[in-house]
Amino acid sequence: MAANIGTLQQADRQAIFDSAQRLGVDPYQLGAVINQESGFRPNEHGGAGGNYYGLIQFGPSEQKQYLDPKQINTYSIAAQMPAVESYLTGRGYKPGMGVAKLYATILGGNPGVSLTAKDAFGTSVASSLPGFQPGGASYKQAQAVMGGTLPSNATGPTAPPPVPDDAAKAQLKQFADTIKSALYPSGFGNYFGEPPSLAVTPFGGASTTGSSNQSTATTNPIIDAITKGSGGNYFGAGGPGQYF
Repeated sequence: MAANIGTLQQADRQAIFDSAQRLGVDPYQLGAVINQESGFRPNEHGGAGGNYYGLIQFGPSEQKQYLDPKQINTYSIAAQMPAVESYLTGRGYKPGMGVAKLYATILGGNPGVSLTAKDAFGTSVASSLPGFQPGGASYKQAQAVMGGTLPSNATGPTAPPPVPDDAAKAQLKQFADTIKSALYPSGFGNYFGEPPSLAVTPFGGASTTGSSNQSTATTNPIIDAITKGSGGNYFGAGGPGQYF
């Protein structure tokens, strides 16, 4: 099945993920805020008298301060995200403050405003927060628009490692038993008592014991277990990185 990459242009999508990383916020929460404010439309006019504009609905004075007048009504998401970041950090938001203070900065002008304060349309941070959380309506909409797979250079939640099936688990157990038998042929008593005199080299080659002219070819039982026993068959199939 093909990965879900959302409905945005790659450059626009990447810009949101990159901004979220710098702002220290879940990219889908940032997307949820953008979705609520503008529906991911960078040239949206709204608010009282239609005087608010852009992804986070910049007010008239903020438009003059943060936006390029030559790009009004022609902005892409990627082109406008630096202005979104500049507004947020310029008004006091610091990376890691979280989505509540991020939205407070957008709705009220700084991260310290009351979360229950309402704008002219009755919207407050507190009333909006459930939609910004994983599973919330705006969060799920952001996932649909931005896609379910993170770009390669963005941070965010990763898929858990695959769980071995029953056959793989049985093979792993057999491998572990082989290793234990090689390490402790007579049980743990020998291990904690006198160490075995067998000298081994890392890969089972010849080793020298005693005087300089005494050479004894030995076999490393651990390597044998890996290369000749069930471990070798398992590692040959897919490598230990699958489950270790």
